[in-house]
Amino acid sequence: MEYVKPPPPTKDPLRPVAPWLVVVTAGGPHGLDRLAAFVAALPETLPAAVMAILRGPRPRREQAPRALARAARLSVVTPYDGEALHPGVCYVADADHALAVGLCGEARLVSHHAAEGLVAAVSRAGAARTVAVLLDVASKSDLEALGALRKAGGAVVLNDGAAGRGDLSDPAQLARLATAAVGRGD
Repeated sequence: MEYVKPPPPTKDPLRPVAPWLVVVTAGGPHGLDRLAAFVAALPETLPAAVMAILRGPRPRREQAPRALARAARLSVVTPYDGEALHPGVCYVADADHALAVGLCGEARLVSHHAAEGLVAAVSRAGAARTVAVLLDVASKSDLEALGALRKAGGAVVLNDGAAGRGDLSDPAQLARLATAAVGRGD
């Protein structure tokens, strides 16, 4: 078990400042490879928590925590339900669950079958401090969540395939865009 340093205290303990959150999703036959390439390109000093969501069959989801831990410079953990999110940590669910964000910005484990991708992951997050990244084609519910996230001040990074414009973009380039989006605010 790895110790994760908590975020610094806020001026008003009754209104803590949520960390930046990067939510990245991938699926399909190469989803795990794209997700690993994305996470590998993130700097170890990233001032954001990262939720990595892999869509697809159980055998691929079972491989995700180990594959991401091998690739990443960030700490990679499988959170417990209710665990606080910390900057510089990549959270990935076990094969039986999907990740979502709770009302207080904590990691929530939800049924893999009940989760709706980005909708579940970002619906309760501090949207203005959230960057959503799609490494695959977006579903209708993803597009709705992304629209709501943009309206609330969050950032969206899509690959060309997700926008219906052909080949998928380089996951490392998308990671650089997400890192830059996190760096644009405090």
